[in-house]
Amino acid sequence: MGRLTKNQWLFMSFVLCAGFAATLISEWDRVDAKPPARTQVQKKVRARAVDPAVDPLLRATAPVATPKLDLDHLGKRDAHAPAADLFESRGWAAPREKPVQRAPAEPAVPQPPPVPFVYLGKWTERDQVVVLLAREGRNYLAHVDEVLDETYHVDSIEANRLLLTYMPLNVRQTLAFEQAGRSPAGAAPAQAQPGPGDVALHVMMPPQAAVAEEFTILLSLDPQLSAAITRGTVELVYDPKVLNVTVAGTTRIAASSSRPDPGRFVVELGGGYIGHGGPATAVRLRVVTESATTTQIRLASLSAFDIEEHNLPVAVDGANPRSLTIVQASKTK
Repeated sequence: MGRLTKNQWLFMSFVLCAGFAATLISEWDRVDAKPPARTQVQKKVRARAVDPAVDPLLRATAPVATPKLDLDHLGKRDAHAPAADLFESRGWAAPREKPVQRAPAEPAVPQPPPVPFVYLGKWTERDQVVVLLAREGRNYLAHVDEVLDETYHVDSIEANRLLLTYMPLNVRQTLAFEQAGRSPAGAAPAQAQPGPGDVALHVMMPPQAAVAEEFTILLSLDPQLSAAITRGTVELVYDPKVLNVTVAGTTRIAASSSRPDPGRFVVELGGGYIGHGGPATAVRLRVVTESATTTQIRLASLSAFDIEEHNLPVAVDGANPRSLTIVQASKTK
């Protein structure tokens, strides 16, 4: 091929410049043009049909078809909600508490009843201390090693208490000694009170006694407003066909057929001072009648003396005379 002529070079240069200019113009138009909306591009991409069978890569990543479910074969929900359902309807009644299983309680240890006796007084007789007790209108003379009512064993007698054993349970019990002069259970109730400034004579005796039974009366002087009393006396008046005195204080009265009981007996009483009455003097009487009856014991010839030997007026604390009912022995058990 020979050399190009000058005109040929000019023509080729013109063609190249025109092609270059056309390329620049097309690029400028594409930059200035508004890009298509994203939705349109997505629609075009979605509209493009691709056959997975043609492209093995697309065939490997193609979605698996979801199997069709048969709703008729699905289990149906029970109409009743389970107990743990949060939306279960509930009533106003409180839920039942589950019973708590507890260990069986141990059987209670049997306890003895309270001591049924009331302390009335004590004295020394034949070098032995004797305690006078009362229970339901009956009197008891308690000695050491004696059994009361076949239930209580007297273990020991101390200065201010009596130690007993409740024999059915073999349990030790204590009876504290209270101040003599207080009304025990079953004693005759007080009906009159001494006047101010008088010396009071406290009398304690049971309301009834059984045929052939011995019972005790306690007598004591109590200064009211007097500074002190040294001694006193009182006379018991009773029916000798019903009662006889057997012991007064520590003195035993010997029965004599030649000298029948006259039905009157003078009792010596100890002294005391304000706030501390005199010691109680015990007088024991025996029921000598053989039939049930009602009798009286009257307190007469009362006297009390102070340090200067002035005779002070004495008033009986309670009824005077005192009634006493005599019953058959079988009725007192």
